[in-house]
Amino acid sequence: MEMTRRKPVWRIDLELIFWIVGLIGLAVTRPTATDHYTLCVFKRMGFRRCPGCGLGHAISYLFHGHVRESVQAHPLGILAVATIISRVAYLLRRAPE
Repeated sequence: MEMTRRKPVWRIDLELIFWIVGLIGLAVTRPTATDHYTLCVFKRMGFRRCPGCGLGHAISYLFHGHVRESVQAHPLGILAVATIISRVAYLLRRAPE
């Protein structure tokens, strides 16, 4: 008698949840806020700038319709949003039915 594996009824894709929650968080955050918590390792170590500094602000500005400010905060903000949305779309397409 051969045993068959049952497909899971549901599966949580943590990466998908991470990207969606992150984008929603940046969409509802005020881009001009200076009193936010930072996860930047370089800032925690005392450096003033890092390659990613301003990326969150750039994405938040973009979601609020401020394209010029987004590019000024970080020139790769628009590309980052496009990449993340592309990844979310890929993860949704490959999700089990």
